[in-house]
Amino acid sequence: MPFHTFIVNFKGSTYAAQSSYSNCKGFVSAWSGDLPDGAVPGLIPNLRWGLSQKAHRGEFAEVPNRKHLGG
Repeated sequence: MPFHTFIVNFKGSTYAAQSSYSNCKGFVSAWSGDLPDGAVPGLIPNLRWGLSQKAHRGEFAEVPNRKHLGG
């Protein structure tokens, strides 16, 4: 199963989430629902919802030369 990393940078704060999901769209729901309160200061519920929606509509790009080999 592919290993995904999602990085959110918002007003100087950064949050990274990683997990294995069959596709990156399923991963969006998981990380946005599990984002701890205060992990990204200023990311109020409406903005968090908007970020999740934008991620669902957006394109995801593989980072060149980076693979999770599992194990």
